[in-house]
Amino acid sequence: MAAEAYLKNLTARLFVAVIVSVVASACETSTKTTGPGDGSNGRTCSASTLGVNGTVATGTFTAQIDGVSWKSACTIVSLQGNALIVGGVDSLTASNAQFFAIESIGIIGTYTVGGASALNAALTTPFVIGTVPVWQAALTTGSGQLALMTSAQHNVSGTFFFTMPPVTSTPATGTRVVTNGVFDLSF
Repeated sequence: MAAEAYLKNLTARLFVAVIVSVVASACETSTKTTGPGDGSNGRTCSASTLGVNGTVATGTFTAQIDGVSWKSACTIVSLQGNALIVGGVDSLTASNAQFFAIESIGIIGTYTVGGASALNAALTTPFVIGTVPVWQAALTTGSGQLALMTSAQHNVSGTFFFTMPPVTSTPATGTRVVTNGVFDLSF
């Protein structure tokens, strides 16, 4: 049991480290240009842009963050074995852009933060290089749920909600609430 708790805690810390590295690499460019009106202003959307090992996805990735509509302008999906990561940013150019990511088991089902669950969610804003505020729901911090409805070779879909307190090692303050989350993505 102690080894299981250690591994879950390690996974949560590694996920935060990945999120912070994503923010640090946000200004990189690659080869796939996104369209007008999607928050990208013609900047490229790629796995290297977001610093996530995965594939650029098309489809819907939306939520309400603290009661304000959020829509991903650049979404990356990684589905390897039973591990799923969905990450997106609402703008590739705005200094106050928000990056949101979910890490979970990639098997159809409903997962709740805490206990034996590997469900993990993180939010960073502003989306800038340097010290980044991070909010997270994982293991013993925060709460939330993911209902994964489709998990196929090139398609994932689900709904989610999270309450995410600040990660103490970052300058984040207050608690962030994500509701009405939906993704339906092809990659």
